[in-house]
Amino acid sequence: MNQRYVVVAAALGLLCWAAPRAHAGALQASYTAPARAKSAVVARGGRLFVPERGAIVAYRQRDGERLWRRAISGLRHGAHTVAASDKHVYAVSRAGLLVIDAASGKVLSTRKARGALSVIFASGSLYFSDKSGVFRLDAQARTTLGMARLSGELRAVHDKRALIYRVEKRPKKGESPKRLMVLDLSEWRATYTFKLLPTGDHAVANFDDRNLAFFDHSARYRGKNARKLFYTEVDHRTQRKLRDLSLSKLYKRDDRDRFSSLSTGDGRVIVANYGGRGASLVFALDTKAKRMMWRDKSMSLQSRIVRLGETICAVVKEGGAYKVVRLDANTGHVIDRAPIAAAPSAPIAVSNNLLLVPTSKGVVVLSAKAVLAAHAGGAGAGAGAGAGAA
Repeated sequence: MNQRYVVVAAALGLLCWAAPRAHAGALQASYTAPARAKSAVVARGGRLFVPERGAIVAYRQRDGERLWRRAISGLRHGAHTVAASDKHVYAVSRAGLLVIDAASGKVLSTRKARGALSVIFASGSLYFSDKSGVFRLDAQARTTLGMARLSGELRAVHDKRALIYRVEKRPKKGESPKRLMVLDLSEWRATYTFKLLPTGDHAVANFDDRNLAFFDHSARYRGKNARKLFYTEVDHRTQRKLRDLSLSKLYKRDDRDRFSSLSTGDGRVIVANYGGRGASLVFALDTKAKRMMWRDKSMSLQSRIVRLGETICAVVKEGGAYKVVRLDANTGHVIDRAPIAAAPSAPIAVSNNLLLVPTSKGVVVLSAKAVLAAHAGGAGAGAGAGAGAA
């Protein structure tokens, strides 16, 4: 599918929105698990699985009691390199895909693979990718139940579709090698593909049974790369673009070039860049009306954003100290702050009533029970992009 960006005429206007809503309770630190996560903490079956350098450590989720530690040579760190079911933990390593007993930490089996890339457990099934293809496997990772011979990293899985990021080895002259691809898991074929910016990255806002929504943005490249930021939304059934917006006027020369995004429903998305020094660009966009709901550039975000009911959480740096802030998704107003001891070391996540914040001094687990009680709609972990969203 060719990219054709529709440039929004003039700067996006500011759309007045509802007054801030009342939010019960505040974030409170429950405990700190003494592990330094190198990639996102995985929560499943009442346990937390923390990927450290060369090991996975399991903790009991309700009180942080350590259950086991499993050393893994060549453990990979990154998006979707560790996954879990109620009974198993799956880890991508230099040797391939390890299957570990979730209760004891014992390695049950190893699926050897050429260049193992990613793993996701979603909708009761195990999905794995390496340089030879994308696979659906049985719980022990021994039997292949389906496959597509294309290499790439799993970004998300929802129902009968998977989202794959891949880099073409031999793109056509003048063409970007980066691709974002939707894979049909019933027929094991690519249904449509997007060509991404050659010197940038992407952030998935939503991936469900109806559509895909993502941001494609440029990154610094030898100090010469122009600032570009695009939002695209696609209908799975028709494979037609529902939204195709240029937001490049918002993306200034001094803005950071790492973005995260998520959907809050009904065509509304939150976007934030993060990391480094200085102020971060955070804004909420009504994609249907093509209008800005709110915009903020007063905080210095140090993590990706996650959704918690009708609130947005992130780690910020204020006067040399690190804090978790909670924002009203409808207005952008700060609701409350909770101090933490150090900078984030991996992406933050939400699991049930807990906010999981990996830092260089341990994984801080904050209680969000009052927040979820006030917003019965609840929320999943991270971006609303199905299981394993980027």
